[in-house]
Amino acid sequence: LKDYFASGRPGILNLVYYTCPMLCNLTLNAQVAVLRELAWTPGKEFEVVTISIDPTESPEIARNKKEAYLSNFDKPVGGGWHFLVDH
Repeated sequence: LKDYFASGRPGILNLVYYTCPMLCNLTLNAQVAVLRELAWTPGKEFEVVTISIDPTESPEIARNKKEAYLSNFDKPVGGGWHFLVDH
């Protein structure tokens, strides 16, 4: 994690299940809604790190989740929102 926050910028850390059918998606959807309202942009003024805490989820699932969320996010994130798995 220190690599993602080494810049000294503030960060948001999410611990989720990517394949969760309920609460995790609600949390991420709400985060996107709030991030759209901010004047700041992930990758410029802050970092976002989303990590799956389900050890069965793969990097491919993380990539798919990232594509889904960033395709609906109306700001360029410049590599500032990271979707990881815990292996």
